[in-house]
Amino acid sequence: MATDGMTESAALGDPAQAASSVLNQSVAKNMAMVVAGKAVAVLAGIAVTVLTTRHLGPTDYGRYREVLNYVIFGSVFVDLGLYMVLLRELGKPGSHARFLGAAMALRLVATGAALFLAAVAGLFLLDDPVVRTGMFVGALYFTVFQASELLIAVFQRHLRQDRYVAAEMAGSATLIALTVLAVALDGGAVAMLAALAGSAALTLAMVWRWAALLEPFRPVADAAYWRKLAVQGLPFAGSRILLIFILRGDMLVMALTQSSRALGLYGIPTKIFEIVASLPPRFSGLLMSGFTEAASRRDYALLSRHVGEAISLMLWFGTGVVITTSLFAEEIVVLIGGGAFADARVAMVLIGPAISLSAVTSVFRFALAAVERQRQLLYVDGAAAVIAFALFWLLIPSHSGAGAALARTLVETFILGGVAVLAHRAGIRMPILRKLAAATVAGALGAAAMYGIFLATGQWWLGLLLGGLAYCLVTLIVGLLPGARILGWILEKLAATRG
Repeated sequence: MATDGMTESAALGDPAQAASSVLNQSVAKNMAMVVAGKAVAVLAGIAVTVLTTRHLGPTDYGRYREVLNYVIFGSVFVDLGLYMVLLRELGKPGSHARFLGAAMALRLVATGAALFLAAVAGLFLLDDPVVRTGMFVGALYFTVFQASELLIAVFQRHLRQDRYVAAEMAGSATLIALTVLAVALDGGAVAMLAALAGSAALTLAMVWRWAALLEPFRPVADAAYWRKLAVQGLPFAGSRILLIFILRGDMLVMALTQSSRALGLYGIPTKIFEIVASLPPRFSGLLMSGFTEAASRRDYALLSRHVGEAISLMLWFGTGVVITTSLFAEEIVVLIGGGAFADARVAMVLIGPAISLSAVTSVFRFALAAVERQRQLLYVDGAAAVIAFALFWLLIPSHSGAGAALARTLVETFILGGVAVLAHRAGIRMPILRKLAAATVAGALGAAAMYGIFLATGQWWLGLLLGGLAYCLVTLIVGLLPGARILGWILEKLAATRG
């Protein structure tokens, strides 16, 4: 059995060579797997959200979201930046077994201890008994989830996203099954949290097994390694902590100033933000080795080309998100939560640009990490956190979820401006105005196509589907996406199939 594991590791473990373009076929193949897996996860997430919101209603769904918000805040101080440190370490030659084992042990111990203490504190600080009980279940869920997230670095480094995607799909199917069971048993918010924990446990078991085939490891409690990990990860951890405060701060202020119903209504736009905005960092992580190699050679022309092509893809992605959430906000929230959530449409419109901005920002973040500008990035995130909480307290008490969504978009705008300036100062240059112009033209024509088809047919989903195809065609025509290269791949695959 050990021999089989070593053989497979050798076959799968050779790091991919950096390509001259960000759109090389290995990266494209892995990103296609990520998108396919995320599409399944999104559909599963929507199905679970539909089941959960319709079964619990706005008030209990607000309690469910409140627990998740609290446990995420409870873990924020022990993030330690382990993911970025591990991803960078895996790019170095030699064995990574002890480093990876120490990182995994530290993740489990630090997150588990922090969340358990947060749950205990909740017994004394929280009034709602459902939320108090849910804190313990949520702590278990998020500890397991964080462990799985750390191991993404292994699959990204070896360009084996197929395995992580398979584990995600299995976890998504399990989550749906457990949620259906909870509904059938008339379970409340705590039962829904237990479904999350169960599905996360299965995902971790599969991810752990497959990651060990690529990078054999076992958990190691090594104080020296833990200190090394903590010191190296401090700048990344600082940014991560600030970002979590920014991304969860609106929900925290909502919980303190608004009713459970208002929190529940805003839960759908934020859930969509979480699901959709999780794609760009996965894409950027696949490019990290290419960014790092170009930066280590001080080849800023190559690095700029890599980053520029990635930015073009994220502009395509983000513009599509904005026109979709702008045109069909009410249809989306009603589809997910039912008519009781129709009042969330304004927040859905306002949070769409935040998704787009965060997508572009993710590329700059990884590029800045490659050129070791994490300390400067930390300053941008610190300023953004101050601005975020000022905006949250200014807008949420009077405008509820709509104010929270607007504040989030304004903060994402500030962050993108900051990281773009840092990238420019680091020598990363690209024709950004031309890219923005192409995205604007494609977005306007795509939106016109979507809305026109919707008016002609009366079916919003048909407008989204056919108009979305028209939008993709326009992006190829205006050069936002590399049409010639994509066509070349397709023809090559067709020729190989015929051969």
